[in-house]
Amino acid sequence: MNRQFVILILFFISCNEPNEHTEPPYSQVNIPWSTILNSPWPVENHDFQNTNRSQYAGPKSTPTLEIYDINLGRYTPFTLDNSGNVYFSRASNLFRVNTNDISVDTLYDIPNPSWSYPSTLILENNLALFFHWNGWIYFYDYINDTLSHSVQIDDNIWASSIVDLNNEIWVPCDNKLVKISMAGTEILTLEIPNIMGGGISPDGETVYFSNSDYLYAIHNETGEILNTYSGRIHTHPTISNEGNLFVIDRNDTSFTSLDSELNILWKYSYGQKGGQYLPAEPGAIDYNGNYYTTGSIQDVQYLLSIGFKGELNWEVEVNHSIYAGPVIDINNNIYVTGRGRTSDDGWGGYLSCYNDGGILQWKVELDYYYFNLAIIIMPNGSIIISNREDFHVVG
Repeated sequence: MNRQFVILILFFISCNEPNEHTEPPYSQVNIPWSTILNSPWPVENHDFQNTNRSQYAGPKSTPTLEIYDINLGRYTPFTLDNSGNVYFSRASNLFRVNTNDISVDTLYDIPNPSWSYPSTLILENNLALFFHWNGWIYFYDYINDTLSHSVQIDDNIWASSIVDLNNEIWVPCDNKLVKISMAGTEILTLEIPNIMGGGISPDGETVYFSNSDYLYAIHNETGEILNTYSGRIHTHPTISNEGNLFVIDRNDTSFTSLDSELNILWKYSYGQKGGQYLPAEPGAIDYNGNYYTTGSIQDVQYLLSIGFKGELNWEVEVNHSIYAGPVIDINNNIYVTGRGRTSDDGWGGYLSCYNDGGILQWKVELDYYYFNLAIIIMPNGSIIISNREDFHVVG
């Protein structure tokens, strides 16, 4: 047997050997962010890239359900520290719920009550930041259990804020976008009204905010508007490790991918599945780089998986509406919540789990259907979900 023939045989053998360490070409990792607490869910949508991707596994089979009536009366998304404490606010109070015994602590009675919609941010510097519609921001020291300080911005605050790697805060308001220091000192202001949501690039150099007319790419240090994309984008952008953005554009009823300079990479048309109910919350990107979003035709709701290059992987009909954005666990399972018909032909809430192939793994019926805020997956595999009144632990 000559030498060339032996080399050829070895070449074909090596080509046919499976590579156990091959990763998907667009695999994703959770990006460390030094200014927010490294907890299960420190900010809305898990991180400032709005991935809605947890680092923990959820229940493997149909879970049990425990319901606690604690009269939340809240509209703000939950955020969670490393001790199992959930933080949120409502018109006149700042609250913390201990998930170990479901005890509720009133942290602070607000002297100037107003509605609260944005997420609380739990930071690495021992501060939890609460935002209220009337422009007040409360900096609560969660280690020493005391209000550190508060500041007021002369505008209304609707959407959740972003803390950059310099510990400076981008605050979206009704009539402008403001950047302030932790002390509350104004650093810069941009006259961009009616901001719906925002995100920040993985390297921290560019922030993205949108309103009903444009998505803006803004230099984080200088505030210079670098680029714009013309579209009606009402949700936070989801941002991949590569810096690509995934958004829902209501102008053409499409799911759109943009590069970091807001050039169009591709569009996936919802078609009829957009219906009149395009998602009001961002989707989620899994660890393989697939994106999950929802759409509806009248009363029929769909969960869609879209590949990194814009191809439709699958779509499944979900037998309940989906109010909150989907959440991904470490095993790429997808969790969605919403309203549907119950076994007695009434209306109730549901939490459903699908695998990354679109196969339903389990579904649990909840006692009430108003679940418009994303779930949190706990380190022990249980799930926290709530409506305006009750606190649910699923696991």
